[in-house]
Amino acid sequence: MKFKFYILRLLQEFKYPQYELTRKIKKSLYKKENPNFNNNLLAICDLNYVPFTYNFGQFLLILSKKILNNKFNQIKLIFLWPSQDRIDFIKKNYNTKIIPPVNINQEEMKWRFDNLLFPMIDLFPVKFDKIEIIYNRKEEINFKNYSHIYPEEYTKNNPIGTNVAEMFSYDRNEIIKYGQRTNKKSKELVNGFFKSNNLDPTKCITITIRNYNFDKSRDSDPSVWLDFARYLKRNGIIVIIIPDTDNLWGIKIFENEFICMPECSINLKLRFSLYEKTVFNFFTTGGPGGQSSYSSTKINFALYRCQEKKDSIVNTKANYKVIGENKQPKFLDHNQYYIYEDETLEGLIEFYKKNIESLH
Repeated sequence: MKFKFYILRLLQEFKYPQYELTRKIKKSLYKKENPNFNNNLLAICDLNYVPFTYNFGQFLLILSKKILNNKFNQIKLIFLWPSQDRIDFIKKNYNTKIIPPVNINQEEMKWRFDNLLFPMIDLFPVKFDKIEIIYNRKEEINFKNYSHIYPEEYTKNNPIGTNVAEMFSYDRNEIIKYGQRTNKKSKELVNGFFKSNNLDPTKCITITIRNYNFDKSRDSDPSVWLDFARYLKRNGIIVIIIPDTDNLWGIKIFENEFICMPECSINLKLRFSLYEKTVFNFFTTGGPGGQSSYSSTKINFALYRCQEKKDSIVNTKANYKVIGENKQPKFLDHNQYYIYEDETLEGLIEFYKKNIESLH
């Protein structure tokens, strides 16, 4: 049985490469088509490799730099829908409790695409002449009409995702120029929230709860955050709770004592306008905290649980090859922190006294 699995896994790897070595082998076997030089750009977001908002934010950040530094004649974005054969292989051969639902459920992918991924386009300073969704992966993509492809090495026979190493090479000035930004309307709505509730944003701190149904070692510890929220309240802070997008109503223990805003969990512009406005924001590792680090308007935040976790498919040693373990990415500004430990009440209080108390 194991031998059969390894053969099937090898075939899957060659068809949908996950490792750099496989990509290099495929690149040597399949040559890119020679296009007519027309200075058109084709950007391909392959949802086999870019399934999450955080991944797509990285994709758009790097693409924004490419577009703003070049004068392309025409820019087209293609979304390539996840392949059913890969979904079937994962469901049959892996423990689905550790697999993101978006990777094994087409309905989950459709919901995330409609409500999170597609609206993210408007957060970045890029404009596309055409946007297309290809559901049938057997459909031909006409590469010859585009002299520029992003990701650069992408071909039908050698599909790839975002080069995360490039993003981690950026500095803060590049994030300001190419990073995500909210709009005037979302800022007005958030300002209206503070005004109508007579809240001073310099006295407000958000806590975003991760409570997803996979990779549970990265979930927030609600009892710790509840105790910390009560500590902040005793010290004159207004605490705003943002629930997990996939568990909007899973914050019952906070509801009687604190402001809870599930609407910000499903509207990205509102979410990040709120983060921009408040004096500080707390996260456990996940998309919202990660995206806050490449916001053009600076967001003050601390992102906990960034350390390697053996039972996580996300927080692995491979993800820290670029920035190094326990180090801060070069694009972080002051009052922005990656924290390589789990949250504890004592640790959070110490962090607050050292880094936040003087901000308000």
